[in-house]
Amino acid sequence: MSSIYLALRTSLTGLGAAQAGLQVTSNNVANVNTPGYSRKYVEQTSVAVAGLGVGVNVTDIKRRVDTLIQSQLRDQNTTVGDLETTKRYLQQIEVRFGSLIDDNSLAHALGRFADATEALAASPESADLRYGLVNEASAVAADFQTVHDAVQDARLQADTEIADAIDQLNDLLQQVSSLNSQIAKDNVLGSSSAELSDERDRYVDQIAELMDVRTFTRSSGELVILTAGGRTLLDGPARSVTHDSVTAMTASISYASGGSSAGNGTIDGIYVGSEIAANDITGEITGGKIGALIRLRDTTLVNTHNQLEELASEFFFAVNAAHNAGTAMPPPSSLTGTRTVAGTDTLGASASGTFTVKIVDSTGTVAGSWTSADLSTYANVTAMVSAFNTALSPATATMAIDSDGHLTVSAAGSNLVAINEGTSAIVDSGGTTWGASHYFGLNDFFTKSPTSTATVAGSIAVRSDIAADPNLVASATTSASAAVGAVAVALGDGSAMTALAETLAGTNSFDAAGGLPASNMSFEQYSASILAYTVSLSANNERELTFSLSYQETLVTRAASASGVNLDEELSNMILLENAYQASARVLQAASDMLELLSNIGR
Repeated sequence: MSSIYLALRTSLTGLGAAQAGLQVTSNNVANVNTPGYSRKYVEQTSVAVAGLGVGVNVTDIKRRVDTLIQSQLRDQNTTVGDLETTKRYLQQIEVRFGSLIDDNSLAHALGRFADATEALAASPESADLRYGLVNEASAVAADFQTVHDAVQDARLQADTEIADAIDQLNDLLQQVSSLNSQIAKDNVLGSSSAELSDERDRYVDQIAELMDVRTFTRSSGELVILTAGGRTLLDGPARSVTHDSVTAMTASISYASGGSSAGNGTIDGIYVGSEIAANDITGEITGGKIGALIRLRDTTLVNTHNQLEELASEFFFAVNAAHNAGTAMPPPSSLTGTRTVAGTDTLGASASGTFTVKIVDSTGTVAGSWTSADLSTYANVTAMVSAFNTALSPATATMAIDSDGHLTVSAAGSNLVAINEGTSAIVDSGGTTWGASHYFGLNDFFTKSPTSTATVAGSIAVRSDIAADPNLVASATTSASAAVGAVAVALGDGSAMTALAETLAGTNSFDAAGGLPASNMSFEQYSASILAYTVSLSANNERELTFSLSYQETLVTRAASASGVNLDEELSNMILLENAYQASARVLQAASDMLELLSNIGR
């Protein structure tokens, strides 16, 4: 009798196990196309009493996951997130620089300006060519500012995206923390946590796309998430990650370890927990979308700016040096410098040589002349001003420092001012040598913002009075030897413009900047090299992205093979479960019939 009861119990457990298997199998089939779903299976063990088998016990519903492939795929997702973000930004910068093929690049604008100087040098009396030159110069200045602004806008966009990504990261960490609690509870109660584990993995995959992380699972089933540098992001409760984005970006704004919240730099760090320097993890994030954005904001785009600024600064200096060496015909009635000076200032770190100022009439005939003493003999700016005024003021011309701290030279009456740089050489604190007029900026062609944080590329502009009156373009050269009554500036003289054209077309020295080595080339060539550098970065990134996407697809396929649902396998398993269920049902029926027979015999 007891054997029959054991048979009944055994068959019932078999039916239960088959039912559980069929439920899991049907769920696998239903989720065959669900992203992130892993195949589930029933874990079962035989039950024995006193050494005698009495059926089967369903111990758990587990999922089939290859953790090694899963880890590799997450790392690859981090790499792809990095490369895709970098690609998006490099493409933006390429568009702003323009294409050498489409004739809309900064290099082409510089080339057109150089062509305009050559044309004016050949026909210095042409008003149309003067207007054309000023228009091309304005276009160059506008291109510099456009690219400069685009780079800073991209840096601002990157910092804003970092803040958005941090918000997303915090949401994902909270989701994982909540699922950790549910999974740990289910494990204690003996319930299956397979579906919750799948959901948790999907959130962790999204975290991996944002930044490089490391994970491990505790015996309770809870997942711990660490940064690549070993900082805890999640172990029990999720830790808060913070980053406050800047509201405006300039070239002078940068990030330093510890971030602005710790008093270092002006761009905020990324903090885990309280906003102190010790909790700044910015430097530890090297991959994923956030890692790419940090690198773009602090390195890639800064390098691009440094290259652009090197070009703009050298161009600005060279054009202004050539323009200060010449004069317009007719010359202006006064010249006002752009450098801010005080009378007590020395002439740079050192000074030597002489320069000449000619006061002429509208025909270029000399009405008065002054040649400086050797500049090394002047104790300061006031001494030089006094020497000039002693010789020419007030009847002929006056030199002074205006209320803005700018040196001025003004001719008396209807006379005009023309300067010859001569052998003057003023060396500044950085070791750069300037002619006297150039040093004070008396006849600059381009100006820039006087703000200390302003860059040349971001503020370069044609001098306002030249932009309004192109006849002020200095195309002629003042004769230093012309005596009073002789012609010092001749109509039709294009020698100064010829010198400028030669400067633009010739070789100029560029310092190493933003990954470009020190070089000697023309401005147009250097501009093209900046574009080529950016294109090269973009091409290398594109190649890496293509390879990474291919490898990612391979890992996805391998993960699907190891963890995904195979319909053929599920259908075969369904047949086995159906047969098992039928067999258990027959055993149950046989045992039931035997009990009934025994009962009838006992009557």
